[in-house]
Amino acid sequence: MDHTRRSKPVWRSVIGPVSLGLLWPSILGAFWFYILTEFGNPLAAEAVNLPLFTQQVPVEQPVQSVPASSYSIVRDDAVPSHARLSIAGKTVVDEPLTHMGHLQVHPDGTLLALDLFPTGTETMEFGQIRIFDTGTGEQVAAMAGHAPFWNVHAQLEFATPDRTVAVFDVETGQQTELSDQPADTQDEEVLLFASTEVGSPFLPTTIRVQHHPQNYCRQGVAENEVVTLPMEEYVARVLPAEVPPTWNMEALKAMAIAARTYAWNKIYQNRSGTNAFDVSDWANNQTMCDYRHERSDLAVQATAGMIMQDIADPNRLPILSMYSTENSHPTKKHSYLTYLDSVPDPNALGFKRRGHGWGLSQLGAQRFAKQGLNFCQILGHYYSNIHITGTDAEVPLGCLIVNGARGFATGSGLHFEAVVASHVTDLAVEINDITPDSAPVLATYDPTEDALVQKQAADQFGELVITAHVAPDITHAEELTIQSSDPLAMSDSIQTQDTGPVPTATPAPPQEENSPDPLPTPEPAASALEIELEEASPTPTPETTPVATPEPTPAPTATGFAYPVTLALDSASRIWSVPGATLSGTVLEIKLLAGTQVLDTVSVTVDHEGPKYVEASLFETESRDHLLVQVTGASGDGFSMGRDWTWEQSSLNFTSEAGALAQDPFASDGLVWLGDPDQHTSGIWFGPYTSVLPGARSYRALFRVKMPDFVPASTETLEAAQPVARLDVTHDQGKKILGFRELYVTDFRSASDFTPFGVDFHLFEAVTDLEFRVHWHGTQALALDQVTVVSYPFRDWEDSNFTWPVVPDSPIGNLRFAAFDQADNMSTLFTLNLNQTVEESAAAGSQDGCQVYGDCLFPAHPSAIQ
Repeated sequence: MDHTRRSKPVWRSVIGPVSLGLLWPSILGAFWFYILTEFGNPLAAEAVNLPLFTQQVPVEQPVQSVPASSYSIVRDDAVPSHARLSIAGKTVVDEPLTHMGHLQVHPDGTLLALDLFPTGTETMEFGQIRIFDTGTGEQVAAMAGHAPFWNVHAQLEFATPDRTVAVFDVETGQQTELSDQPADTQDEEVLLFASTEVGSPFLPTTIRVQHHPQNYCRQGVAENEVVTLPMEEYVARVLPAEVPPTWNMEALKAMAIAARTYAWNKIYQNRSGTNAFDVSDWANNQTMCDYRHERSDLAVQATAGMIMQDIADPNRLPILSMYSTENSHPTKKHSYLTYLDSVPDPNALGFKRRGHGWGLSQLGAQRFAKQGLNFCQILGHYYSNIHITGTDAEVPLGCLIVNGARGFATGSGLHFEAVVASHVTDLAVEINDITPDSAPVLATYDPTEDALVQKQAADQFGELVITAHVAPDITHAEELTIQSSDPLAMSDSIQTQDTGPVPTATPAPPQEENSPDPLPTPEPAASALEIELEEASPTPTPETTPVATPEPTPAPTATGFAYPVTLALDSASRIWSVPGATLSGTVLEIKLLAGTQVLDTVSVTVDHEGPKYVEASLFETESRDHLLVQVTGASGDGFSMGRDWTWEQSSLNFTSEAGALAQDPFASDGLVWLGDPDQHTSGIWFGPYTSVLPGARSYRALFRVKMPDFVPASTETLEAAQPVARLDVTHDQGKKILGFRELYVTDFRSASDFTPFGVDFHLFEAVTDLEFRVHWHGTQALALDQVTVVSYPFRDWEDSNFTWPVVPDSPIGNLRFAAFDQADNMSTLFTLNLNQTVEESAAAGSQDGCQVYGDCLFPAHPSAIQ
């Protein structure tokens, strides 16, 4: 079989004389017969119980123009979604969730060109071309593009991401675009922005698939040949080509529905016109091989006929269910397809986008599945306002997403989203309190289980040399060198009281009435963090003219409320207030009902307590550039460090008529920016266009806000979930959103308390115009005190410590830190003022009566500032 590009388009009229496949039958015939005998045919589409891909053997690809003995090229196609290639015994390509096109050998046999694509729908434009020396395996060049081939001048022609044709001259390293020779796009057209009339709904049982010339995983099929396949067989071939079939079954089910929906969408588009095929089998649509696997087949069978539909579409047509390898945090917002909205994906924080970024993230689906989410919840997270409907109208489908599927209620209530089939009606939720022992536990994603995540983290953060100590004896510390990366956590929200940086200690707050006795102090874990010092210039605070603040409205309390409660629910987003008498630690069991049938059951834990224990101390070090901080706390709690990264509301900008300064004695500087719907119009509070945050790090921006007129949502009905505001972190004049969250009434707990709401973001490189924005919607009064930035919480600080980058000649002023529990409740934001001089280090925690919600002072060791 000829594995070079064939001549069809004008710009490919000359074929390189090298063919990688003409000798296939003669050289590998005996070997292939052995594989068939021992393992069965791995290419048999009709086979269901096939061996695992890892049992297959990589084969050497001979070439035509030079003796095969002069070099060795081994391509391993055992796992279609994992590109592997070795040259001269050296591994040159080893990339999971990547497709590799045909190998193109230079006429003299000295060079090899190939193209690589991230998995996903319509990822052709994200292809990368690489050129290797066939003698040494060394990479010679790399460029963006796809479909490379060597022309008669021994130059490499290829299609560019903007769909023109370019020529690369290996001798000069120069790339030239051939504007007068447009790339042939007939079989590579991206139909995302097509305005084709979509036909009326029907149930497609077959699909017409065109064999793309670059597809390597279908042997014996002529290029551009169109075959008609049963729909479910097609999905069964797509699924193992797009993701490893060894993945979590719920992730495979979500992928099967996304692949089927995408295919149905293309059928509706193309059968209303004159196209001879519905989809291609390559990365310009979604990749299909001749491979099948028993696990992916089970996922296809379990979701047979299920597709996603736009709630707003009266015709209930399948959506354009785009997906790609890694959609990052947050995912990308489509310009006009509302169901492809931007959504936070905190598990993807710090990982670069691979693909277009719309819709489902394949890696993200796997992470959510590991945490316990089912396929419906995964799809409901990545696609907005959808139905998931099967072909059997008698089977009610549905799932419930509560508080973003975080598993905790840290505010005053719950935020419901129901994802159901379009024909399901008579929806309700039943809420009951259950004992903690009977509640399922929602796992936290562990990045160490994911080899690709480990590789990406190592590429981004490199190896950090740190000093680890075992408390309390730090005199004879043993130095360790480990590889460390930012851990990933599921939640991006924090809702608890924060009194801000304070100079003196105050007693711990009283316990809630009828609350259980406090738990005994756990045996704390301890670790020491060696921090390289750097400093940001303080932001000046301009003079302000305060105005009166409105009288806060006390929050009503629930009396006489009893579980269970059953409330009607439609498929829209709704909110409900947890009764005020519900104690922290209460587990709520929430059932989604269709009539009397239970569609889904979700458990949520009410948690208002925050971290149980945290302690920090400073100690001297030999280096003036390092500060040693010993941390002691409860295992599993997150730990964040910060510098002088605080901006008062007076440092920000405000759109016209979107609020005014007001006095508030509990604000950090006595002032807030207040948006009052009776006096002001909706707008944006934004700024300060800072450049002080180092790149290659993950952060949490804490917006300290409160709702002066807070009134809890009803406990008797499910109210429509209308956001009060949207918080985000951006740069490039707001064009690039790094992180965001919506604020609802249920995120607040009282009218008098300030709450630090966290927005997580990652800087791959330092920027000069970072801003923190509040999009106030003008429906509820909202007051902003300040914005503080700390590091993204490290949740493996006991084993993996971290460093700050050095900024020369910039002495540190204040060092801040906070702890976050597993629900992301925040402790007090403590301040360590290194300009103080005291005789010995001090610590705060339950041992000395200064608890995490108290106001604690962390003085520094004097030798740390000398």
